[in-house]
Amino acid sequence: MKLYKIFVIAGEASGDRLAGNLLECLSRELPLQIYGTGGKYLKALGQKQYYSIESLEIIGIDGLLKKSIQIIKIFRDLINKVIQLKPDIILLVDYPGFNVRFARVAKKHNFKIIYYVAPQVWAWGYSRIYKLKNYVDLLLCILPFEAEIFAKAGINAIYVGNPVISRINYVFKTKSDFFSNISLNPSLYTIAVLPGSRKKEIENHMPAIAEAIVQLKYFQFIICKYSEISHRLIEKYVKQDKNVKIVEGLTYDCIKYADFAWVSSGTATLETAIINTPMLIFYKTSFTTYFLARLFLKIPYIGLPNIISAKKIIPELTGSKMKSKYIVNTFNFLKENTSSQVKHLKTIKENLFIPNIDPVSYARNIIKEFIRH
Repeated sequence: MKLYKIFVIAGEASGDRLAGNLLECLSRELPLQIYGTGGKYLKALGQKQYYSIESLEIIGIDGLLKKSIQIIKIFRDLINKVIQLKPDIILLVDYPGFNVRFARVAKKHNFKIIYYVAPQVWAWGYSRIYKLKNYVDLLLCILPFEAEIFAKAGINAIYVGNPVISRINYVFKTKSDFFSNISLNPSLYTIAVLPGSRKKEIENHMPAIAEAIVQLKYFQFIICKYSEISHRLIEKYVKQDKNVKIVEGLTYDCIKYADFAWVSSGTATLETAIINTPMLIFYKTSFTTYFLARLFLKIPYIGLPNIISAKKIIPELTGSKMKSKYIVNTFNFLKENTSSQVKHLKTIKENLFIPNIDPVSYARNIIKEFIRH
């Protein structure tokens, strides 16, 4: 039986998880040898990992400037690795600033390219969409409106459903069991805090969050820590006590059993929406990055639930608004009337859902047919 070589580029923790889940599913159908970049999920599948997601981490324009020479060297080395290996397909996962350019160079060498999690070029200017037509053979979209946009540009794009739906599972069956496990009082109002999955995000977000926690000392807080983030980094800003717990590996339980959530912009906002927990969204970068983003961004929102809904159903605290006083004031306003937001959140899952289809299995089947022909 043929052993299929797949070269994967995942540059972030979310991409590593997405690619890991997808290729684990595909490996049940086809024998695979996986190469490229990634994190713990792809490594667990036996990926020959040339670079980790930590080495590829970039946040904002300033982050790109600081690491530009390193990233260029990695880019060139990976292109050389692809040329030497001659994989059956190249699987690019999200990480558009790097991956769109990688697709352009790799396509010059006639490799078959699949892009999973469509680049959000529709948010930055439609002219960029047409470039993808020349680089990408198959574009797998995870937001329901994307496939139609890309298809109109002549791109082979398919909406496969959102993998978030497949992976939300809970460890604890009841709120009391969960709160007992993390030593919190189930009768007290509890806020789940998701400050981000990258070190720079923690450094940008936690100062304001820590100040807000002090101002709301009569509430309980669960700070959801990703495995990529050290416990010590979180405790640099906030210490655990009877009302503040730092929890790892139970993110979905934290969201489900909390009364409210403060969530860093990204996939976690979509997960929170699907779980139907009321929230506020925040994100902070350097002034330069924020200024340029506002200058070039073609849509008025950054939060995925707002983008999918095409209206601001969830407040977004960005730039100068990402301060403790705004967090506290926005939270105090929202917690008095969460029912309206929850009503809107219920439509998010309906918009993402494809009846009788598991998103990961569906994407697997499409890739399996593509790679065989």
